[in-house]
Amino acid sequence: MGADLCLIYVNFVGEWKNDTWKKRQNNMLKALAKYKFNEKDLEYDWVDFYETINQECPENKYKIRVDAKHLIREFFDIVESSREVNVIDMPFRQIAITGGMSWGDDPTEAFPVFNRFLLLPECILKAGDVEFRFLDPYEMFIKVYKDIPDSLRNELIKWKCAEKV
Repeated sequence: MGADLCLIYVNFVGEWKNDTWKKRQNNMLKALAKYKFNEKDLEYDWVDFYETINQECPENKYKIRVDAKHLIREFFDIVESSREVNVIDMPFRQIAITGGMSWGDDPTEAFPVFNRFLLLPECILKAGDVEFRFLDPYEMFIKVYKDIPDSLRNELIKWKCAEKV
C-alpha cells in the first residue's frame, strides 16, 4: 500500500488588508445567521457536512447553526495560526492550502476542517469571498500584468487555446 499526496485549498478573492480574515469570518457568520433552512437543505446541503464526522444530520436547525458557526471560527483560526496551512498571496486573491502525504488517514489536522468548510452552503461561503472555480494560470497572469503588450496578451491566449487541443 502506497502513500498519496492529498492537498485541499480554499480560494479567496478580493483585496488583502490586515483585517481581511476577520471581516470574511464576520461576513460568513452574518450570512449563516440570515440563512433560511428548508427541507431540501436538510436532505442535501447539510447531510455531507455531518457525514464527514460520521454523524447523522440533526433535524434541529439551531444545532446545525451552532456547529456551522463553530466550524467557521475554527477554520479562520487555523488559517491564521496553524503551521499546517500556507496562505499564498496574489494580487486580489489569497489561497489557503493544506495537505501532505497520506497513508489512508488525513495528512494534516487542518485537512478535515478545510473539507467540512467547503461543504457549507454556497451562499455562506460566497459571503466570505470564497470562489468556486479552477485557477487558470493564463488568466491570472493577464490580470496581474495588465500593462503587457497586446502582442504578448494575444500569444498567451493562443497558447491557452493550443494547450486545450
